[in-house]
Amino acid sequence: MPASLMTIGEGVLVVFQAAARGAPGVVEDDQRIRVRPVRGIAERGVFGIPGDHRLEYCEVLECATLPSSLRAIGEYSFSGCSKLGRVTFATPSGLAVNDADTFSRCAALSTVAIPSMVKAIHTHAFAMCTRLVSVYMATDGALAWIGIRAFSECAALRTVAFPPSLASIGPRAFYACRRLCDVTFAEPSSLAAISEYAFEECDALEAVTLPASHRSYATNAFGPRVAVSGLSSSFRVDFPNAIILE
Repeated sequence: MPASLMTIGEGVLVVFQAAARGAPGVVEDDQRIRVRPVRGIAERGVFGIPGDHRLEYCEVLECATLPSSLRAIGEYSFSGCSKLGRVTFATPSGLAVNDADTFSRCAALSTVAIPSMVKAIHTHAFAMCTRLVSVYMATDGALAWIGIRAFSECAALRTVAFPPSLASIGPRAFYACRRLCDVTFAEPSSLAAISEYAFEECDALEAVTLPASHRSYATNAFGPRVAVSGLSSSFRVDFPNAIILE
């Protein structure tokens, strides 16, 4: 095992940070961190990574293997882990909560597959992952909404295919993803709303076809050069900067 390897077993988190805290290959007792039970979840034996910045800016962490017992990842859990290039979720995965800034600023992360039980990708969850090229969202999953700046400034991201379950895309969710050129919505789709600046400054994006289920999108959701099709022939302005389809 490399000195930077992190594995999460059934409730125990072990972080190997020998390169940062001591001689290579040495694992000290204080580098073993026990994962606490997730509060507010009734099922006994469920575990989570606490959102206390515990691994934030860990500069030696290269990969993370997350077990099927994991139900929640707290905010800032892996934020700023600049060498974290691979995150693997067990199959099937029980992960349901992916909190704010969980993987933000992970500059080496290139691909990510969202577990099917995750219902929301929270604020800044993957923001500024500058080498993130692809995001896989399960077509049979539970993902319902993508939060504020969830994938903003992912400069290498090229394609995104949204699942049928997705209902809402938050403000600046994909802001300044300058190489994003292909955005696809499933049909049939649950999509109801796209918020302001969701795809603003996506310089490579030229055209988007909205699904038939769509009911509203902020007029500034896309850049001025993006051709948006799939709109209903009748619509009404319901609130500033938004169009409500009927």
